[in-house]
Amino acid sequence: MQSPPEPLIAACCAGDRDAFARLFDLCRDRVYAVALHMSGDPSAAADVTQDVFMKLLTRLPQFDARAAFTTWLYRIAINTAIDHQRRSRRVVPLPAALPDGRPPADDEYARAERKRRIGAALRALPVKLRAPLVLRHVEGLAYDEIATALGISAGTVASRLSRAHARLARELADLRA
Repeated sequence: MQSPPEPLIAACCAGDRDAFARLFDLCRDRVYAVALHMSGDPSAAADVTQDVFMKLLTRLPQFDARAAFTTWLYRIAINTAIDHQRRSRRVVPLPAALPDGRPPADDEYARAERKRRIGAALRALPVKLRAPLVLRHVEGLAYDEIATALGISAGTVASRLSRAHARLARELADLRA
């Protein structure tokens, strides 16, 4: 995500509703993507995205321009997704049929099952391992950007990514065959 221009952020801080709408348009897809990868649920991701922008309305004046706006926004998105997960423990059912009620074809089923397993393995990771993984591989952030967004050192980012990769590799080893 590209950082919004400083005049746009300044206008938002001054209470300009049109500027906030432009900021929302610039950032909503990336915030939703982070929320979706953290939760695995489109409905929860939409709720998290809404919560992030509601927080932004009140917290934007607290933004310190010494850091990148996007890094600050990712931090709010990750923390909001974590809070949302804590509030709503849920069970994800395994779909037995396609939306039209017919059983999936073998290839479709295998693809859907692989995707489900990967998503389940990702969601099973502790948040401290999942968050850097999402920011690195989904959002494409550099280690130092992840470190800033999560309030940890770059070395800790590297360590957590390594542990996350190892856990996923063990959990999903049978998918390589």
